[in-house]
Amino acid sequence: MTLPALQVLFVVDGLRPDLIDDDVTPTIARLRRDGVDGVNAHVVCPPVTRVNAASMATGGRPGATGLVGNELYWPAVDAAQPVRTADGASLQRLHEASGELLHRPSLGRHLHEAGRRLVSVGSGSSGSALLLNSEADEGHGIMISTNRAQNGMPTASPPSVEAELLARFGAPPVKVPSADFTATIAYATRVVCDYVLPDLQPDVLIYWITEPDHAHHTFGLTAGATIAARRAADQAVAVVLKAIDATGRDDTNVLVVSDHGFSTVTGTVDLEVELIRAGLKDGPASTDVVVALSGCGLLYVDEREPERIERIVRFLQGQTWSEALFTPPHRPPTTRPASPAPTDGHHGWVEGTFSDRLLGYAGNLREPDIVVSLPWSDGDGGSGLSGESMAFIRGGTTSPVGQHGNLSRHDIRSTMIGWGPAFRSAAVVEAPTGNLDVAATLLALSGFDTSTVDGRVLTEFLSTTRDPVPAHHVQTLRAEDQPVGYAAPIDMASLDGHRYLSQARRDR
Repeated sequence: MTLPALQVLFVVDGLRPDLIDDDVTPTIARLRRDGVDGVNAHVVCPPVTRVNAASMATGGRPGATGLVGNELYWPAVDAAQPVRTADGASLQRLHEASGELLHRPSLGRHLHEAGRRLVSVGSGSSGSALLLNSEADEGHGIMISTNRAQNGMPTASPPSVEAELLARFGAPPVKVPSADFTATIAYATRVVCDYVLPDLQPDVLIYWITEPDHAHHTFGLTAGATIAARRAADQAVAVVLKAIDATGRDDTNVLVVSDHGFSTVTGTVDLEVELIRAGLKDGPASTDVVVALSGCGLLYVDEREPERIERIVRFLQGQTWSEALFTPPHRPPTTRPASPAPTDGHHGWVEGTFSDRLLGYAGNLREPDIVVSLPWSDGDGGSGLSGESMAFIRGGTTSPVGQHGNLSRHDIRSTMIGWGPAFRSAAVVEAPTGNLDVAATLLALSGFDTSTVDGRVLTEFLSTTRDPVPAHHVQTLRAEDQPVGYAAPIDMASLDGHRYLSQARRDR
């Protein structure tokens, strides 16, 4: 029996495309050189890990998946605190409280219903691993996490896979805060090469490599430990590709992407403290305004009270540390409808804000009332690499050295590489692409219909494509509130009806 082609997605967490070179990341550099390099790739916004994991695994925008940030507020889980989506156990509570984790079917379900198999392996947080195949516990493919045992979650779904995994490889290594995670990557790579490929035989393999993200946060973009982390991530890709070659397969198609870029932190803001000082939030534990942090600040106002939302927006417009602001396109009723009519406008309902539809939101009840981004620039912040940004912190936490999640082009621009028989050779694609397009492309390569996902198939990457790529353009939209002297531009790239947020900032 002829096996279908193997599709492999490597997600290298936090790998900026300008950090790929022949010295530190020779394998990924070779794939980019020999395959297709999407030089105008965009992440799903906000540019954070769990948002992009959910969108890549389902093909849905954040408003369609319901995973709108690294933190989000759902009072049935915790009335006073946001849900921290890095924790798989918290995501399980969200699932139980709201009836479903993600509002879109997973790639695992699509493949299972056609007799195919997705295996996802995550070496990052338990939440990220769960989102890569959120329906594995329902029998739709297999999910393996090398971090789930540390918080009471299973290491894999279904249970038979967990039992085999632990018997053969032992428990995953314990992760130590502020240390590199290369031991975890080595463990996960062994699992992929010695168990997943030969025994589980996936049709689609997703391998999430958690470095260099942690090193970038902790040590910065150019430190020795960071370079070592990037080298370890590249070696993991090399080892997996060698294991595939050893099987004799010559039909493997590979996508290498990153979930976000990175910037050097030049200052911090405690958004909760600022709101309390301004009299816009009663106290740290009050629920009149709940602050979720997702690179950007996500604000949830009790009862979606319009007057309070407007007061907060006016306050934010007057702060030197606030940048672009987003609100829904319509003034909220007491509760927002789950699926409002779509709008083509780019303004939010509060004067001087953008519509949160530009972030891919769609009126989902998990979405915030206000999104605020922070200032950024093309400076190097002392790192020697362009891209510096302020960062939100909470409760006096120590500032990270590197951060992502802001609407800077350095955080939004991502890696997008295609390599293998289905892809063109030695090609550079300047058309806008995005992580939202990953699921559509994997489905198309596997012979599936793609009409149910939001992204587009990256046809310009494919060796079978003969038609010219449709023209694309970049449009600059503006939001202004002249009485308070506030104005902000946002750049949106468009191709064939699909839009990609490229950057957002404020006029100064």
